[in-house]
Amino acid sequence: MVKRLLFSLTLVLAAQPVLDACTTFCVRAGIEVLFGRNYDFEIGDG
Repeated sequence: MVKRLLFSLTLVLAAQPVLDACTTFCVRAGIEVLFGRNYDFEIGDG
């Protein structure tokens, strides 16, 4: 039973499209705000 469950889970996860990770952050200190984002993807507007 466990082998069947693991096999099914593996098939479901393998069928998923590849997702690209992205990171954004916003830090506030008093009235100052620092915003950042990575560029592991195509640079878009905004």
